[in-house]
Amino acid sequence: MNEMLSSDRSKLGLEASSIFRAAVNNISRAHHETRSKPAYVAYEYAKKGACLVLVARRMDRLEIVAQKSRQLGSGDVIVNSGDVANVDDCKKLIDDTIHHFGKYSRLLDQQCVFQTILLEDFTQIQDANPIMDINFWGSTYITYFAIPHLRKSKGKIIVVTSGAANIPLPLASVYSESKAALVRFFETLRVELSPDIKITIAFPGDISTDMTTPHFVEKYGSDFLLSESVSKCAKAIFRGIARGETKKSHLG
Repeated sequence: MNEMLSSDRSKLGLEASSIFRAAVNNISRAHHETRSKPAYVAYEYAKKGACLVLVARRMDRLEIVAQKSRQLGSGDVIVNSGDVANVDDCKKLIDDTIHHFGKYSRLLDQQCVFQTILLEDFTQIQDANPIMDINFWGSTYITYFAIPHLRKSKGKIIVVTSGAANIPLPLASVYSESKAALVRFFETLRVELSPDIKITIAFPGDISTDMTTPHFVEKYGSDFLLSESVSKCAKAIFRGIARGETKKSHLG
């Protein structure tokens, strides 16, 4: 743990775009909280005093995550409006982080958009492009711009993928494709970047997040899904990072 969070509150670059794609847009207005995995992993870092950089398109709702992170003990939290599917936004995020903190030692990579649909039900196959643009290319863009700075800091990349990368998931063929591609990309990148940058890949199963879709439950029944709390999942991912694990399976 001390290796990951030094006494001077190591500067953590947290790219949590799935907050804006999956959770920030679905924060309960009554309870003002989100159940996204990146948000809860951010909270675990905040408890250790880490400095955070959060990015989303919905700044108002992202501020809810930032405010809670500050309350939990984060040394500094900045928020950045952007879309990870836009390569210029990704570059700006890294540039702004370096300008503010001077270094970038952790990258939490989870771009995630989920759509329940049979492949044959797409009106045109190009309609599936946003899933790959966000889930795969979003991670690729942000990682590309972060690598030079992570090399300098001997930093880490934490990738949150999905059990769907290894397990067939009905109604989610393109989503599963995007997650499987992400796994092979970062497994290969781990070899290319070693020993300067360490990479941990997490494989959550079905977690009770804001992305749980009624359509999936309705079609396959609630007994099909064995979900686990997002808080417990985030804690398991955080412990795996602290132990230096290269892969962390947490399959519900």
